[in-house]
Amino acid sequence: MFKKIILPCVAIVTIALLCLLAGCSKNETPTAVATTGTISGVVTDSAGGAAIAGAGIATSPATSSVTANTAGQFSITGVNAGTYTVTASKTGYNSKSVSVAVTAGNTATANIALAAGVPGNNAPNAPSSPSPADFATGQSTAPTLSWACTDPDAGDTLKYDVYFDTANPPATLVSSNQSATSLARSGLATSTIYYWKIVARDNHGSTTAGPVWQFTTTAGGTVSITWISIPAGNFTMGSLPGDPYAQTAEQPQHTVYLDAFQISKYEITNAQYKAFMDAGGYSNSAYWTTDGWNWRTTNSITQPYYWSSGQYNSGPSFPNHPVVGVSWYEAYAFCNWAGGRLPTEAQWEKAARGTDSSNYWPWGSTWDASKCNSYDNTAPDTFAYSSPVGFFATGTSPYGVYDMAGNVWEWVNDWYQSDYYSVSPSSNPQGPATGTSRVLRGGCFFNIDYLCRVVYRNNNPPDPRNFNNGIRIAQ
Repeated sequence: MFKKIILPCVAIVTIALLCLLAGCSKNETPTAVATTGTISGVVTDSAGGAAIAGAGIATSPATSSVTANTAGQFSITGVNAGTYTVTASKTGYNSKSVSVAVTAGNTATANIALAAGVPGNNAPNAPSSPSPADFATGQSTAPTLSWACTDPDAGDTLKYDVYFDTANPPATLVSSNQSATSLARSGLATSTIYYWKIVARDNHGSTTAGPVWQFTTTAGGTVSITWISIPAGNFTMGSLPGDPYAQTAEQPQHTVYLDAFQISKYEITNAQYKAFMDAGGYSNSAYWTTDGWNWRTTNSITQPYYWSSGQYNSGPSFPNHPVVGVSWYEAYAFCNWAGGRLPTEAQWEKAARGTDSSNYWPWGSTWDASKCNSYDNTAPDTFAYSSPVGFFATGTSPYGVYDMAGNVWEWVNDWYQSDYYSVSPSSNPQGPATGTSRVLRGGCFFNIDYLCRVVYRNNNPPDPRNFNNGIRIAQ
């Protein structure tokens, strides 16, 4: 019996000794988990790297305000997790801000180099009031970013740098030194988080970086699109010298550089547009511009104009014909839902013309009514209205894009301005910033030859739903 109980006793004694050695205690308090972090850094002179003592340090959102020590060092403890703008200021220097992300239990570094500046000048206030709102979801794939910003010094003017990326913090500078407090973006991916930041700069050179904001794009729709890749490079835009059909709005002819892009091989069909309708495209404001959504709701728009009647080969009974009876607003919403965008006017013309400046029509410099659906009704064109997309195989553009002459007019993204070619940038033009009409390209089934030229610029206000207006998508 004694031998049977001595081993357990030894085990108990051994465990007790181990607990004493390890510092075990029945009532021991668990180690506290850190819930805050620290911001620390050094303030230096940008000219020589010398430490700047006595620089004031403030954050947005506000934490503790501290002063850099004689070595230019500072530390702010007890900071809740999040993204902060840290601003250093010192008399005789331009204030400067940096953005840091603080996590619990860690130290975020904010080293700031100040440049000598105008005595007494205050840096701009931190940019605020972002749109889309910070952490917003279900956002458009072609949003307009906007923000608010002020300067504490009366009379100072502000410029902005915009950083935008899928990485946090955003490192891609998408606009520099702009005056406007808004910037349009397009062609964003669906179901993706985007990060953006504004750096404000006053006319004395003082800068303030705003916090990093983020939003998530809508999940978008599922629709099959056949894409044609258009390579980067130059092409000639506008009417040829000596073109007998030339319009003033098509001149002057000029060279344009475009980045690579993709455009749909065919015009958007009724079947593809029905997928947008079935997915709730007319009930989700995320796909629409603000003006477009207001127009849709005010007028109770729920489908293309001729959809129910089937007129002009519209509606589900004509699945492979191009959708018609759509406004620019509806065209924009469809492209947004499908994860693309309307092409710019320059992109459309390059896809139609190619790089041969002698091309009047997608196929070349000589009109041939058998190559497209136009007013001429030359065989094989036997269609009173639209033809199925891709029917005219011999009339493709140099890149293999179908129906860029005739069939239906195609909305593009640009506002219309008759003299835009005289002032447009030579690289990736986006069209005028404002306007009253949007551009349409390509001609339609009842147009004659000169209206089907690759350079002809038609325009309508964004709300008409004409029987000959359709859609082509880009990305």
